[in-house]
Amino acid sequence: MSGYLLLLLALVFFASSAGCTLTGASSDALATTTLRPFAPATDSPQPSVIPISTISSPTPGPTATPFTHVVQDGENLIYIAYIHGVTLEALLAANPGIDPRFLSIGHELIIPLSGTDDPQDELPLVTPVPVQLAPVLCYRTPSNGLWCLTTARGGTAGTIEGLAAMITLYDALGGELASDIAYGPLNLLKPEEVMPLAAFFAPPAPEYSQVMATLFTAFEYANEAERYLDTDVRLEVIEALPGATRWRLAGSISLAAGEIGTAERITVLVVGLSVNGDIVGFNVWESEGAVTAGERIVIELDLFSLGPPIASIEILAEAQAPQ
Repeated sequence: MSGYLLLLLALVFFASSAGCTLTGASSDALATTTLRPFAPATDSPQPSVIPISTISSPTPGPTATPFTHVVQDGENLIYIAYIHGVTLEALLAANPGIDPRFLSIGHELIIPLSGTDDPQDELPLVTPVPVQLAPVLCYRTPSNGLWCLTTARGGTAGTIEGLAAMITLYDALGGELASDIAYGPLNLLKPEEVMPLAAFFAPPAPEYSQVMATLFTAFEYANEAERYLDTDVRLEVIEALPGATRWRLAGSISLAAGEIGTAERITVLVVGLSVNGDIVGFNVWESEGAVTAGERIVIELDLFSLGPPIASIEILAEAQAPQ
């Protein structure tokens, strides 16, 4: 027993010298490292995307410097003014001396610009004038070409300028076969007058089922622009072939009494009408140069019918004042 006691005392002495108790463990000694969830580094602040406005130089508007238009086949002054959005008066003023109806292919025309910052300011405020067009009549030529004519009649509101129509041929299903712009032989259509608008379809012209004329341009004549002089035309029929398909006319023309100065050109239009009042033929005579006041020029011309006999004629004329 003495040995057992000695062993027990030795164990107690060892425990006391180590600073430990046998009854419990120190909380510090038992504590373990707490596992925390991994916290990733916080995202770096992203810079706000500030849109940068694209600053472009403003497109320069038209300046007062005009540009040019090269005349192509089939164009006239009315059409050129129309596609460039300028008035006929402005186009004529920018091209003094130009003939409004006879333009040479390749000739350069000056197209005037207003020089404003807003291109819309250049567009003319032109109100088209309604014009009554007669049904189109077409006549085949011996070479299988096709002449198609419509008749425009002046109303009572005033003189019309820049008359043109689109004449279109259609097949039986309504498909377009061919079309062409028909321009008036004269620039002006006065009240109660008639004007032929003719389109020629070169051979071989297509076989068609329907034909239609649509008004293309017609403007009220600007009286403030005195571009025409009055004329005095004296023509009579000196011969009519059997069947009245050809008439020969002769006479003279001059500026009207009271007109002074000079006309750059005088144009005479002779229109042949059927018994129904349809235009069946026309011919145009032009002076070879300027005509001065008091000068009378002799005229001779033939008028042919494209179809029915000519029952009556109408004579129209205009003289262009210097530009």
